[in-house]
Amino acid sequence: MRKSRVYGTVLVDIETGRPVDLLPDRESATLAAGLSERPGIEVICRDRAPFSAEGARTGAPTALQVADRFHLWRNLGESTERCVSRHRACLRAPFTVPPREPSKAPQAADKLSTSPWPTGNRFADRTREKHTIVHALLAEGHSRRAKRDYHMKGTDVASRSWELKSGDITLGTLSLIDIDQPWFRCHFTPGEGWQQVRELFEAQAEAVDSGDQGRMIEAIAAIRNLPLRLHPQDGDETITPVMIQIRGDKANFRY
Repeated sequence: MRKSRVYGTVLVDIETGRPVDLLPDRESATLAAGLSERPGIEVICRDRAPFSAEGARTGAPTALQVADRFHLWRNLGESTERCVSRHRACLRAPFTVPPREPSKAPQAADKLSTSPWPTGNRFADRTREKHTIVHALLAEGHSRRAKRDYHMKGTDVASRSWELKSGDITLGTLSLIDIDQPWFRCHFTPGEGWQQVRELFEAQAEAVDSGDQGRMIEAIAAIRNLPLRLHPQDGDETITPVMIQIRGDKANFRY
C-alpha cells in the first residue's frame, strides 16, 4: 500500500471494532468476493462510493446497507454551509467594517475589570478587530473558508487578483474565488500569451485524469520550467507558485 497511490478495502466487524480483512483493491468484484466468503452478514456500513454499493449488493444481497456516520455528518455540514452562504444576504443587512481607532491607554476602571482581556490590551484589540472583519465577510456572503484564510494570513482575501506571467509575457489573469488551504481557487481569463502554453496545461490535466504518475511528473516539470510568476494587481509582493493547474476558466495554485 502507498498513500494516495494504491488503495485497498478494510473490512471491520462493527460490533467489536476489530479489522477482519484487508482486500487488495477497491473493485466491486473484490469486495463482493470478500463478503460472500462470510455468510450471515446482516448490516453493511459503508461510504458513498459506487464500488461499495455494487460490491455489497452482489456479495451480501440480503444485508441492510447504511451510510457511515462520518460521511453523513460531512455531507450535512457541506450542504448546510452552501445553503447558508447562498442566503446570507437575507439574514442581515450589509455591514461596513468601522475604521480602527487608536488604542487608548487603560483607564482605572479597566484595571479593576474582571475581564482577562481589558480594553487597551493590544492582543484583545487585535482579536476584536478580527472578529468585526470576519463577521463583515460573513454578512457579505463570503464562505467559511475565506474567513478561515483571513485568520491564517491576516488579510482580506475577498477581492484579490493576479497576472500570470512567463517572463514579460502575460498568460492570463487569476481572480480569487475561494481558498481551500493550501490551494487558491480562481477564475482564469486568458491573456495574449495563453496560446503559447495552453497545450502544456491541457497535457497536465489529461495526465491527472489518467492517474499516470509518470505523465503527471513530466507535465508538472514542463510547466515549472516556463517559469511562472504571479503579479498581484494591487501592487503586493510577487508570488512564485510551486504548483498551478488551469482547466478552461478555472485555475488552482499554491505557493
